[in-house]
Amino acid sequence: MSEVTTVPGVVLIADDNPEARRMLDVRVKREGHRTIMVENGQEALDVLSRELVDVILLDIEMPVLNGYAVLAAVRGDPLLAHIPVLIISGGGDQDDVIRCIEMGAVDYLPKPFNQAILRARISSCIAQKRQRDQERSALPPSPPNPPSESITVSIPGGSTWQIPSERSAGPAYRPVPRGTVPAQLGRITLGRLLGTGGMGEVYLGHHELLDLQVAVKLMRPELTAMPNARERLLREARLAARLAHRHIVRLLEVGETENGVHLAFEYISGGTLAEMLNRQPSRQLPIATAIRITTQVAAALAAANALGIIHRDIKPANLLLTPEGEVRVGDFGLAKQELAKAVADSLSTMDGIVVGTPLYMAPEQLLLGSRLDVRTDLYALGGVLYEMLVGQTPFGNALPAAPTLVGGMGVGHDIFHHITHTTPVPPSRFRPDVPEWLDALCLKLLAKSPDDRFASPETLLTALVMATPVSSEATRP
Repeated sequence: MSEVTTVPGVVLIADDNPEARRMLDVRVKREGHRTIMVENGQEALDVLSRELVDVILLDIEMPVLNGYAVLAAVRGDPLLAHIPVLIISGGGDQDDVIRCIEMGAVDYLPKPFNQAILRARISSCIAQKRQRDQERSALPPSPPNPPSESITVSIPGGSTWQIPSERSAGPAYRPVPRGTVPAQLGRITLGRLLGTGGMGEVYLGHHELLDLQVAVKLMRPELTAMPNARERLLREARLAARLAHRHIVRLLEVGETENGVHLAFEYISGGTLAEMLNRQPSRQLPIATAIRITTQVAAALAAANALGIIHRDIKPANLLLTPEGEVRVGDFGLAKQELAKAVADSLSTMDGIVVGTPLYMAPEQLLLGSRLDVRTDLYALGGVLYEMLVGQTPFGNALPAAPTLVGGMGVGHDIFHHITHTTPVPPSRFRPDVPEWLDALCLKLLAKSPDDRFASPETLLTALVMATPVSSEATRP
């Protein structure tokens, strides 16, 4: 096998996950390249307006502007269209891969990626770009555009970007409101944008007939052309419709207009657990609160498991809180239903693409062909419990003046290595008031083998009740 000759270049890394950026930075620099790191799509476009870049490593799920918008803007700008874009994302499926390739990405590498493949793709892309640069330099120069003129780039779904013809004239990319989101969807009046996810945008709305505030999920405009987009959103609706439980966000309505399918969920006004953690100076919660939240999520998982439904993306951002502090599990967009044992035995990833959020992924989610079941969700819940107790995820950076994680976070030991090989430090090492039984329970949830975890949410609930004083409200489901 011939080795790929490394041609040093400039690599732009756009990813909102600090650990993923650090990991990519280390591995790309190891090959002799210079890196520029940004945490959202807007920053990526700003860098491209003033820096010469050879390759873009692009995550899909980012704030401000996601990877689809960046990819469309790059491919629509004559001055940037020749730059190779490699998509590196952990939350995609086959449709996302196809979509990115159709939009002009060179390749789609799912996390955790193979270092040898990444190295080869970057080297190949840089070499090809250098060749194209030489070919472009041999062409006669185009007449310059007046500084006041701009190039309009259309982004799938109706969004546009105004790109000044002169690179030195201020910020290069200015968003133009797309105007494609309607003010009214049947009996629902739409308000402000609440957030965006892998497939949808969520808006605050008011349902006229129910006289309720609702959270309305719409398919992201740039994804509406995907062949399976409608069916995927309807699949989420069908699963959500079967889930009637106190600690699961209720689906109130499914509708379809000329703007596509929309789902109306109950609006939970207390924010997310992620936001609650970020408001704490140490990102730690009182032990009783952490136990109560864990108990309520376990109860929700038990209800889903009774229907054969696996969430696959339990994390603080998907755990919503009422003003009274009760938990509602939301976003079953990555959920799967075990229709039969034969399906369950082979259920792991979506056509070979790893799905979920890396910091809360169980080891089996990283292994193609592994079976996923409710114990995968219990592992993620263990990660959430650990974060509530310690203030960081099990394999995040070590806390100041605290024991370092077993195996350290040195070069070559990324988050995926720790998930599959490293035993987490007991929470009590960071927080001495964590009782011994809770230490053991948390580490049991985080066991590498599903067989070493709790067998079901019900057994977890029993363990919580048995270990907690009867008078305590912590284990009230």
